[in-house]
Amino acid sequence: MLKFKYIILFSLLVCTNYACQSYNVDTPHFDVSILDQQYKVGDSIIFYFEGNPDIITFYSGESGKEYQYRERTFLEGATVELDFVSRVLWGSQPNNLRVKISSDFSGIYDVESVKEATWQDITEYFILDSSAAGTSGKDTPSGTVQLNQFLEDMSNPFYFAYQYVGTPVVNGAMQRTWRFTRFNMISAFESGSKSQLASLTTAGWIQVDVENPDNKWTLPGTQLQFAPNGTLSASEDWVITKPLYAAKISPDTGVAIKNYSQKKSEFGYVFKESGEYVVTFVASNTTYEGEKTVVKELKISVSD
Repeated sequence: MLKFKYIILFSLLVCTNYACQSYNVDTPHFDVSILDQQYKVGDSIIFYFEGNPDIITFYSGESGKEYQYRERTFLEGATVELDFVSRVLWGSQPNNLRVKISSDFSGIYDVESVKEATWQDITEYFILDSSAAGTSGKDTPSGTVQLNQFLEDMSNPFYFAYQYVGTPVVNGAMQRTWRFTRFNMISAFESGSKSQLASLTTAGWIQVDVENPDNKWTLPGTQLQFAPNGTLSASEDWVITKPLYAAKISPDTGVAIKNYSQKKSEFGYVFKESGEYVVTFVASNTTYEGEKTVVKELKISVSD
């Protein structure tokens, strides 16, 4: 029994001194200096470092690269703009594509929910391909349309949709194929910055079949398309985006300029436009137990 107690005591001592030792993260010793604060566009600005942190991240202070906005995901004062490219092929039925937008769609992609929502028909604001019946059509830019006028509350999500309505073939009038090869929706802000809300491949399209399950939208790939497989019956099919947020913006980002394996005493950068910049360096020491950082900012004036 006494021998067993000694074994336990020895194990505790080993754990205390080795295996159970706490490895504290040291606060980085780090500083940054420059020779001047006034520079010209195209000058190579050299930043001199003191200390050797594990990681250094650089924020230039340019639009999209400001440290103060690293966690910002929403920005007031957005203007939502949309442009797309359409093409209509074959067939002859007129006006069988509608462009719609909703601020009260539930986000449940079924027939009942689509019919319950309020959808504004905004087709007339866009230029759609009007190629003659029976032809292969031509890619037609829609023009850029501001969508704010259709959005009641810019802080709430909205949904964009294409609605295809085809009638049964009468006197040889066949349903037509519609193809979209570009879709670009952005939020433009007063500062001049822009953030993409959705593209052809990121809009999160989901189709809702209302009538005639033989006909369906073909989702991206490289294009969004409705090509009727059968035209003897009426067809109604929607394709709707994921929820979109007008004021959503991507957080500003920095660039890692040093990692664990490097030793860095200086860093050079060239500004291509004049302006007043707050340049930020974030120095970090990191272990599996945590992270400690030091933030250094420098104000720089760049003139033409």
